[in-house]
Amino acid sequence: MSNITPSKPSFVFSYWRPWKENSNVIDSYLDYVKDTSLTKYGADTVGNYIKQTSKEQVQAINRLGKDIGRGLNVLSEQLSDIYDALSFLNRNMDIQIEQQKLSNLLLQNIGELLRVPDNEKERQHSIELGIKFFVNGNKDTDLYADALEELLKAESLMKQDYFVLHRIGCIYLHVNKYINPEKALDYFLRAAKYASVESDSDALKLANILTDNFNTVNSDVNNSEEQIGLLAADSYEKAAFSAYVIGRFEDAVNYQAKALKFNPVPQNRFLLSKYQVRNNNIEEAIINLSECIDELPVLAIAIFKEIDLINEPKVLNLISTKNADIDKKIKQLAEKWKTVESINADKVIKSLTVLSKKSYEIKIAEFNKFDKGGKKINKNINKLEAEIDLFIKNISNNIYVTFDENRLSSIINDLNEAKDLSLEKMQEAFDKLKKVLASDILQIGSFYKGGFVFYIDKSGKHGLVCYDRYYCNIFWGTEVDIEGNYSDYFKEGSDYGMEFTKRIVEFASVSESREKWYSSSKKKYFTAARYCLEGDFNGFTGWYLPTSRELQLIYNNRGILDKAMNKRHNHDIDRGKYWCSEFNTGYLNFKTHASVFDFLDGKSKLETVNSLFNALAVRRF
Repeated sequence: MSNITPSKPSFVFSYWRPWKENSNVIDSYLDYVKDTSLTKYGADTVGNYIKQTSKEQVQAINRLGKDIGRGLNVLSEQLSDIYDALSFLNRNMDIQIEQQKLSNLLLQNIGELLRVPDNEKERQHSIELGIKFFVNGNKDTDLYADALEELLKAESLMKQDYFVLHRIGCIYLHVNKYINPEKALDYFLRAAKYASVESDSDALKLANILTDNFNTVNSDVNNSEEQIGLLAADSYEKAAFSAYVIGRFEDAVNYQAKALKFNPVPQNRFLLSKYQVRNNNIEEAIINLSECIDELPVLAIAIFKEIDLINEPKVLNLISTKNADIDKKIKQLAEKWKTVESINADKVIKSLTVLSKKSYEIKIAEFNKFDKGGKKINKNINKLEAEIDLFIKNISNNIYVTFDENRLSSIINDLNEAKDLSLEKMQEAFDKLKKVLASDILQIGSFYKGGFVFYIDKSGKHGLVCYDRYYCNIFWGTEVDIEGNYSDYFKEGSDYGMEFTKRIVEFASVSESREKWYSSSKKKYFTAARYCLEGDFNGFTGWYLPTSRELQLIYNNRGILDKAMNKRHNHDIDRGKYWCSEFNTGYLNFKTHASVFDFLDGKSKLETVNSLFNALAVRRF
């Protein structure tokens, strides 16, 4: 860059320009602080310097700038959307940020927060005055002199207070009248040293105020230890800048490395790479620059605002390579989306084509979004296909649905064809088939195997149905002592209801009479048990008189069953008493009484066997 002869101020983003003719360090630095417009010296001044470089370099930089989507000729107009991310480069904002922090501090108990005991009233008073003068310095620059005087007085009373040291350093670094980078460096180094070893609990309160909710190099933090570290990092970062201003580039690298250690954010790594390039540590700078751009892609744009970086061929090559890499990935991703089975695939492919023309940080962000979107769709497709396969398996095993073989084959074929559709169409077809099959899914209330399902066992293959009509005004049986024990009839999966029904038919549904002394005959009675056992209802046999437990299950599901029966026959379950099949409870001889279940209150009761009540047939499937 020895052939560069700047015609205007020798500053670009606060850089000391030692090649400026007839200038010294202070002159160059004062040139920098005179300009308060980020976009002006970010685009115009960079352009002025670049014009003095070789024609080939200008062309290369312009091409690269346009390739990453932000040509230098329109850089200033395009900064609004990335201003926050790059504001750490604007040194003119540092003093305003410090004033914001201290404005908040004025609202707190300063004496407590600064750990000033009562016996140090003089120091507390100086600090309070110094803060007030510092905060209002932008209204009247003469107040900075008063702020410096009070803070220096506080320093003389305690030389280890990093809070005071840091603010004095800010005045020597940022206030035109008192600019002294060497003094600023000394104060920042001392502030960093004491802040880095700070462990006082009250200092943590101060750290919370000084590092919270401000747009600085500092990032959001999760605990007070990190907040103390941020104060040390901020001091080291400003020390590095001070060293850079006075030409101590190796020191700038060392101090910025410490700032990065305390606060490892991309912005700090970017500044470290800048100082490393200036100190000719090019390889290390490239590694750090690559890493920070990967963490925060918008920093690729910041390179075009840094003379030290943009004039280094290896830096330009890094940006060019990264831009080519993301363009290649976008192209490959577009090819992948051609295989994504989604109605949105074409739209995404068109968006990816447009994306290749956008700025680098947008390419990265949008690429990640579309990449994740494609992976998510493929994951959802695999998940939905697995659901369909499970559904096919279930209906193939006749576990949940109740239709014939031809219909089963047709539905399975439709489901398999749905898996060849796009995700959205597949989901739509699957939902439609499930809706169509809803009435055929075996569940409580389904009409199946001649009756209404009121119980399904854990296998899903077996259960109980009740006949959709009941017989009224029928007696249980004759007065007879039936041998047997049914104490465990309620055991799940038992078939005691059928066994009891057969015994009732055999012993309590007949009577023996002698027509002559040498002959006899048996007379059959039409009992509740015989009605069920010998019935052929809806084309099915194997019905029996239910136990009280089975009637309890019907009672528990009466709402669902009533709705199903009303839909089929326009009637529901009568709220009367129904005969049960069990007998011989062990405490009462069933010669004269039998059990009934009352659908009015859901309780079992005893009634005489010749009473007239309802009978409801049930069967197993």
